[in-house]
Amino acid sequence: MKLIKTHIIRVLLCAAAFINVVAYTSCGGCTDDETKTNALYRNYTARADSFFYKDMADSALTLHKKALAVAHTPEERVHAYLNVAATHYYMGNIKATETIVSKCLSHIHNMKQSLSPEMQKCKLTALVLLAEVYNETERYSDAVRQNMRATQIAKHIGDIETEIACILYIAQREELSGNYASAIDGYLEALAICEKNNLDSEAFNIYNHLQLAYLKIGEEKQTQHYINLMRKSTENVTPLQRCITALAELKLAVNSGDENSQHLNADVLKYLEGESDVNSFKSLNINGALTYYYVSINDYEQAKKYLTRLDEGPRVDSTQTFFVQMMRADVAMMVNKNAEAKRILLSVDKELLRHRDISLYERYLQLLTKCCHRIGDEHSAYTYNATLLALRDSLQTESGSHNLAYRSMMQNRDTTVLSQKLRIVRQQNKMNEITLHREIFAYVAGLLVFVAMIMTLWLYWRRSRRKKKIIEQQNEQLRCEVAMYKQLLELQSKELMQKSNFYAREHNYAAYLQRKNLSPESVLDCPCITERFVLFQPCNGSVGGDFYWFNRVGDNLFICCGDATGHGVPGAFIAMISYICLNDIVHASPDITPLALVNRFDKNLNHILHNNSTFQCTDSVDLSMLCINMNTRRISLVLARQMAFVVSEDGYVTDIVGTQRSLGDTEEKFNERQFFEQEITLQPTDTIYLTTDGLSSQIGGAKQSTFKRKNVRKSLVDIRTSPLSLQKNMLSETIRDWRGDTPQTDDILVIGLKIDTSRV
Repeated sequence: MKLIKTHIIRVLLCAAAFINVVAYTSCGGCTDDETKTNALYRNYTARADSFFYKDMADSALTLHKKALAVAHTPEERVHAYLNVAATHYYMGNIKATETIVSKCLSHIHNMKQSLSPEMQKCKLTALVLLAEVYNETERYSDAVRQNMRATQIAKHIGDIETEIACILYIAQREELSGNYASAIDGYLEALAICEKNNLDSEAFNIYNHLQLAYLKIGEEKQTQHYINLMRKSTENVTPLQRCITALAELKLAVNSGDENSQHLNADVLKYLEGESDVNSFKSLNINGALTYYYVSINDYEQAKKYLTRLDEGPRVDSTQTFFVQMMRADVAMMVNKNAEAKRILLSVDKELLRHRDISLYERYLQLLTKCCHRIGDEHSAYTYNATLLALRDSLQTESGSHNLAYRSMMQNRDTTVLSQKLRIVRQQNKMNEITLHREIFAYVAGLLVFVAMIMTLWLYWRRSRRKKKIIEQQNEQLRCEVAMYKQLLELQSKELMQKSNFYAREHNYAAYLQRKNLSPESVLDCPCITERFVLFQPCNGSVGGDFYWFNRVGDNLFICCGDATGHGVPGAFIAMISYICLNDIVHASPDITPLALVNRFDKNLNHILHNNSTFQCTDSVDLSMLCINMNTRRISLVLARQMAFVVSEDGYVTDIVGTQRSLGDTEEKFNERQFFEQEITLQPTDTIYLTTDGLSSQIGGAKQSTFKRKNVRKSLVDIRTSPLSLQKNMLSETIRDWRGDTPQTDDILVIGLKIDTSRV
């Protein structure tokens, strides 16, 4: 426990220095307001540290709270929380410490990015401090759970001292609960870490824990082994550790019997007797051990001498006070002062004793039972022995020892106890007679209820038979109706299947015609286009309203990405009309510019779609028209209600926006918006993407929302380093993962190009 507290204070006092370093190094890129905030934070933290070292905890706490209020970064807030919690813990405010540490852990948990090594150390410190709070408030199971979490983090970041301290705490709680096997496993795990890292001082403490645990379970050979290891390691350690080693040898000698006690090493006994006068906490165990030693060899004068020193010595906690009281009672019983021994034992607060140490409570019950036997109070002795048996049973001791102790206690009861038992037996016999009469009445009543149930079931069976006949008649009628409807459904199904096959053939042929008339990608085979891909996915898998058109006329290479109104067969009709119009315009005017091409296509499409005044048509076309002039090496772009994206090698995305008006649109509010031509400059490593709105309008994700343009932009940035031949499949997989089980809601068309005009 002392190691854990020391580590907490050491880490928390270093937190302020770390925050100052972070603040000084991070001010270079901050704004003026942020610089002022960091300076104010450093000022509060430095002043709080100064007050803390001057033992002015109240002032330090106030300044740490101010530092928490002005903390700018998440790391500063974490350190500020730890400073406030450590100060509260130093002042003894356990409840406030628990609240602040819980907020600190919650703040660390809410950090989205992965924790840095420094933040992991802060989390470790918070967990250890929270475990210490639970231990102070006697919530030992919660303390063990927090120490387990701290052990994993300490092992991950390589904090060996904290890892050992947490393992030792868990092992000590197991030992106090009587789980000696689990405790020994924990001690051995901590010992392996100490030996691996050459921590001799910590290894000595673990040797001591192991020899005490083995001594409690009667493994004297293992106890002697670890005492020998303690003796070997006491050559370069403190006098206190040498005293602990000698005390362990004395306890082993007393536990082994009179023969070993008589031949105890004289140097060890002399050393312990000399150390027993020291006014320190270690004298408590030394004086207690010497008292038991001299009692075991029947030297009561020396035993009383060390018992007096034990009674006058200092105390650490109430457990040591209980230990001294029971030792006084044990010595009084050895000199046949049994009444005084009982008085001493009954003055002990046994509830608090049982809560703190189960083994100490077991020893307390043994002494009370023995004392009551000696003074002839067999009834009290029986009561205390029964409590002792229940305690041992709860700790999973052997049932054979329970039965032996119980039979011994039954043989020693006097006639008063036997008469009380006889009176109880007579009362039980009377109660048994009353119970027998009640049972006979219950049996008769049960028989009547059973007969009534049989009659009820028989009536229910007759009624159910009549209902069953009616149901069978109704079922037969329903079977006839079902057979008739089944035949009707089969006829309708055959008719629908014939129509479906007819429409499927027609649909597939329409898809064949559309793809046959689309421009071949081989038109793009020219030196200036280094890489390319065309991703074309109609909505229903065959025909759609999206179309692409490539044509090289003279020095101009035209690349068009179009989106007609709707999808499926209606959209495919508009796409075919657009494709034919573009070919007619280019063949009629080979030297036409991209802007003139788009304007003439708009007029022709408007004439085709709206020349019949008796039918109101609302169809239109959105497109991106890219033109590469092989002579002038000029790249121009005309956009009609579409966007183009240029992605650089370092991930920067340029959005190219055109006219927010569709081709063939007759609405007056769009007539004033004119199309315009944009000249763009591309680096050889840049990639330009022409796309319809099919990608951004796909529905999917956890909330069944549209993919949106920002996700399209992010996807293009993510795949920028891959060859364009692979980007086509990567984009297709991205949108398929987004949709999941949701059907495709719009046609998809994406054209990706890398253009190097220097190669023309």
